[in-house]
Amino acid sequence: MGETIDVESKLKKLAAKQKEWRELAPERKLELLEEMNKAASADSMPVWTSMCQANTQMMGIPLDTVEGKYMVAVDKIPNISIVKEKLQHLQDAYGMTCGSNKNAAVYDQLQSRVAPNGQVVTKIHPILTKEKMGPFAMFDAEIWFQHDKIQKTSQVKPFQFDHFDDNADDIMVVLGAGNQSFLTFSDVLESLFVHNRVVFLKHHPLRGEALDPVMRMVLECLYEGGYFDSELDQGLERSAAILSSPLVGAVHMTGGKTTHDAIVWGSTPAEQDKRKAANDPKLKAKMTSELGCVTPWIVTPAVYSRKELKNTASAIFDGVHSMASANCLSPKVIILSKSWPQRQDFLDCFYEAWQAMQLPVAYYPGAQDRWEAFQKAYPSAKVMDSKTGRGIKERQLSTPMLGSKGPVLLPLLAVELEVDLSTEQGQNNAKHEYAFLNEPFAPVVTFATIDDENKTTSEEGPSYFLDNAVDLCNNYMFGSLSCSMTVPSIVDSDLAEKAIIGLHYGSICVNMWTVAGFFYGWGGFPGEKLDAIEIGNGVINNYLFLPHFEKCVVRSPFGVESPFKLSDDYERKTKEAEATASFVLVPGLMTFANMMMSILGITPAKALTFTSVGAVTVGIAAQVLLSRRG
Repeated sequence: MGETIDVESKLKKLAAKQKEWRELAPERKLELLEEMNKAASADSMPVWTSMCQANTQMMGIPLDTVEGKYMVAVDKIPNISIVKEKLQHLQDAYGMTCGSNKNAAVYDQLQSRVAPNGQVVTKIHPILTKEKMGPFAMFDAEIWFQHDKIQKTSQVKPFQFDHFDDNADDIMVVLGAGNQSFLTFSDVLESLFVHNRVVFLKHHPLRGEALDPVMRMVLECLYEGGYFDSELDQGLERSAAILSSPLVGAVHMTGGKTTHDAIVWGSTPAEQDKRKAANDPKLKAKMTSELGCVTPWIVTPAVYSRKELKNTASAIFDGVHSMASANCLSPKVIILSKSWPQRQDFLDCFYEAWQAMQLPVAYYPGAQDRWEAFQKAYPSAKVMDSKTGRGIKERQLSTPMLGSKGPVLLPLLAVELEVDLSTEQGQNNAKHEYAFLNEPFAPVVTFATIDDENKTTSEEGPSYFLDNAVDLCNNYMFGSLSCSMTVPSIVDSDLAEKAIIGLHYGSICVNMWTVAGFFYGWGGFPGEKLDAIEIGNGVINNYLFLPHFEKCVVRSPFGVESPFKLSDDYERKTKEAEATASFVLVPGLMTFANMMMSILGITPAKALTFTSVGAVTVGIAAQVLLSRRG
């Protein structure tokens, strides 16, 4: 009982600040954002490093190994860059409101168009100078709006705050993510500065202890102001006391459907069914969420060069291998054409890429159980080990985990199956396909081959295939968070546009892994109901504050090497990652030069042979390319 009282006292103290936060002038909120951005400066690197070391140890990877040093360095890049970018985007947004954003003219002249189906579409990247010259300049990102809300391009107005929860009088609770530290950071900032609520964070048991010191460092001004509070996980009873408090009016979580439904509808299936039938959720607060997804990747059949085939397979491999597939956007079902002559060549390229890399550590609780469940469902699935050695010795993977089995090195389980949606029996089979309904969160991938042989002429083939692929994604796959499409340049662009229009996913990435979509607008396709939730509801990273978001579409040139390409050259990549993290934290001439020397493999001794003219040229290029404010 004492713990419950302590929870209430914490929440009461925070709730007393909600009115003040809601009415706080945009100018003051802008100052707080600037203060937080300064807190994430050069002096903060040791705290980031400590967090990434703890994350690596949590995954069971010893810090004194080359893999451990590599993981620590690589983990810094997304965590630092996403937090810094999030703060910068929010500063831009509040700067527009305060009339102090020097890019106002650019934002006021966004390019919009009307798609063939009548939807209004607005380009959001690249639009600033730094975006047109930076590392992701080749990406084109668009927001597609809900057609019943936006019918004219003139209705598109960026930085519209009035559609968010700015009249709320209660607390928002954020339940931290378990697979990526930056997700918790992003959710907290979104809740405070987009939904205009004071926030109480309940950390995830996997990452909270490592993440909390970083959050207290960067968000110190919010802690001191009384607008934000947090605590480490203290068990289910404590969490239940927080969520059931009448002071809590909104909850946001990143996690799985099982956890979501237990929170919203009750701890047992019987209780959930009863409450759903009565429309009586156990959780009285409003729930938003980002849950799991069986993420598909459509590979459009055409004539690929050997390089294009390898780059496509490699890009998919990178997404499957990364973090042992413990990501909501890991490619899970690769959709291929049976009539594609290069289908087997593509599969061979993918398997070769997997075997050439050391196995990732499957650290997430329950990974082995889920892997084994898939193997039981598909006993003939391929088990693909690594030919280069298993990497971290299994005897070294000794860190205790929440799950009973702990971190392991799992080979890839590759399921190959065939789909025929032209028959009633084929449709029924697809509706019950285990791989389409279950997200493994483990090193498992399914290659679903659509039977399109002898059904069309060769000219009609890509159109028939894409129509069936879209149908398969929309109506047979679990979730609607993100999907990828590979579309060769020789394929009619109208076919790709038709597929994009038809796909009911919140993020669609063309010719790349959907990790790119996270940066431009992230959330499931709208329309899910609370009693039949799959991916969740709500959108984050809509950094232009564009209302009535339906989906974000990001395009990359076909056949190029993925910017997210993995490598097991650990020593070199560790140096690159450390230099890149330093540059991201403190952009400048010296950090840029160090980063470029690391990437190009230039030692300090070799760097001294550069001419002064060359050095000046690099310096000027650095300032132009990497200006933080455009």
